[in-house]
Amino acid sequence: MEEVFGRKQGTSTNISLINQLKELENKIRLGYPAVEIGVATFGQWEAIPKVIWEDIARKARINKIDLSLHAPVSVEGQLSTAQFPIISGIEFKGQAALISESSKKKVSQELKEILDTAANLGKIYGENIKVTMHVTSGLGETIWSKEYEDHLKDYLRKNNEKFEDLKKKLLDLGIINKEEYQKIKDPEDLPSWVYAVSSGITIEVPGGHALINIEDIRDRRYITQRLESLREKLGTEKFEETIVDRIYNLNEDYWNKFFIDINRAFYLITKDVTNIEKTFPLKQDYQAGEFLTYLKSLKDKLNILSNSIDTYLYHVKEKGKIDNIKHTLELYNKINDLKSKIENFEKNLFNLYEKYKSLTDYDLRKEFRNLLNESKVLEEVRDLVSGNGRIVFNLALEEMNKNKVPVIKPFQEVALSSAVDVVKRGIEAFLEDVKKDKEKFERIEEIFPKLLFEHIYPEDIGSRPDMLIKFIDKSRKALIETLEKYPEIKEKIIKKYGNLEKFSDEIIGVTLDIAHLKLFERYGYSKEDILQWERKLKPYIKHIHVSESKGGMDTHIPLGMEGDEIIKAEIEELKDLLAKEGISVIHEAGGWYTGRFYEELGSEYSYFIYKTLPYNLYSISDIYSQSFLPTYYENIYFSGMPTVFDYTTGFLALPLDLGSRRERQEQSSY
Repeated sequence: MEEVFGRKQGTSTNISLINQLKELENKIRLGYPAVEIGVATFGQWEAIPKVIWEDIARKARINKIDLSLHAPVSVEGQLSTAQFPIISGIEFKGQAALISESSKKKVSQELKEILDTAANLGKIYGENIKVTMHVTSGLGETIWSKEYEDHLKDYLRKNNEKFEDLKKKLLDLGIINKEEYQKIKDPEDLPSWVYAVSSGITIEVPGGHALINIEDIRDRRYITQRLESLREKLGTEKFEETIVDRIYNLNEDYWNKFFIDINRAFYLITKDVTNIEKTFPLKQDYQAGEFLTYLKSLKDKLNILSNSIDTYLYHVKEKGKIDNIKHTLELYNKINDLKSKIENFEKNLFNLYEKYKSLTDYDLRKEFRNLLNESKVLEEVRDLVSGNGRIVFNLALEEMNKNKVPVIKPFQEVALSSAVDVVKRGIEAFLEDVKKDKEKFERIEEIFPKLLFEHIYPEDIGSRPDMLIKFIDKSRKALIETLEKYPEIKEKIIKKYGNLEKFSDEIIGVTLDIAHLKLFERYGYSKEDILQWERKLKPYIKHIHVSESKGGMDTHIPLGMEGDEIIKAEIEELKDLLAKEGISVIHEAGGWYTGRFYEELGSEYSYFIYKTLPYNLYSISDIYSQSFLPTYYENIYFSGMPTVFDYTTGFLALPLDLGSRRERQEQSSY
């Protein structure tokens, strides 16, 4: 295999094939020093028998292969695809996405199973197995523009008042804490999503967080119109159109509507009480029916009021502010108690009414009045809307207004926080099993899998370095917090690593995909932007995926075939990192993406081949290591690619010059 700055390239297996042992054996025969094992779905992962996994570890160890895993943790539902691994625990319901407790439990359990598999391999392999997982929602919820970002940063530098306003809003929204607030000295220090043209927004709901603008983020016409609007307003004195402003204003609108609704419900309850009092004497039998109607209306309004306060309590409980709302809780308990009494009262009244309709000699009004006097429920209803009840309501409103909390937040922040929680739960479940497995427990410090997280497309969560680094740092902290619960395991780890911080830095890191990073060029970002982001990620990188992308697409073209300057510069930037031990370089050309590779090249394949032949990109591609075009017939060139396309057409569909053995067919130009 050719080398990248003295380090031989590895390869990935074809994730569409179940027989990963055979895939590994093929790569070993071809001489690859490093192999990344992966499958497309978690179902396929589970379908691989334990003995096969053990054989994979055994053969890798015997042949001194640098073994790593690419693990799928997949979402389910209408908007998801089996090819999108996920770590944030997102569940899809129709055309809405919900980060729910149930989906987080499911994903954390899958993560636990993946860690368990990797640890079992580690027992045989003798080292910590590297496990790469994608950090993604599969939604493509963030749209960028280099032009807009540069203009906005320039605007904030010239308008310090607006810059400070954005910082304060981020603090008020709970997105940054006071310490982080103090550290923000320049627009460059703000979270990257602040500069997005459009990004997903979530609202807290019982059971999780729902993405509320999924149609907007998928509507390119909306994005284009918004970008044009932003361009126009950037030059004005007052600029209020950032995503931060939008989220802040949505929270204001939410709470304004909340207080309007709760006051309206209370007003309607007062009105129902007045109507009930008018019919209370029951001068005519038919008024019993009216009374029941008013009572049902009252019960419905109480439900509205109770549900509103219940929603409020859900929000403040999430923020730990429950101790500051004594009067709100008093009102809530009073309403629910009254609801229960009215429900029983209504049933008894209805029974009397039904009895009246079936008997000829029955004093309905007398029976109603007796029941009313016995229950005392009307007195409690009157008290709720006047006297002490009115005082409690006003005090509760005052408390709720003081303790408003942000319920609408950026999807980037919410999803990554959810991902940290999933990581923590998965690790904890894994360690619970380790306690019960003597061999794993005895060797945990050497077989604890390395969790490496890979950024995907620019539109996804964690695609920008600052957000990915934030996720990694919080995941490392979560690992340390979890290990504190297992003193015996903690002691073994400290004995080898010295402290938990060093262990967490070693175990949790980044898988850099140079082609994925290059995809930002489709939003106008330059080579220098991409290299700057790569430099920020460097301290976290433990594993590298290399291939080339073309036209802003994730085409996984073999390295060197495009002769791309950005890819070339990215690899040059990694020169010092590649000199370190423990860094694997995996060539992800072809494979699952062969269909895209062929679609991109089409009949123009010869142009791309001949264009690249005169150059030598550090001899890192099999193409460059050959002197004559006929060498493309050699099987070694296709070693990293499968025998079939995504669409079940054979690799024989390629032109003859690229290895096809069937008759040439004219291909249309793309």
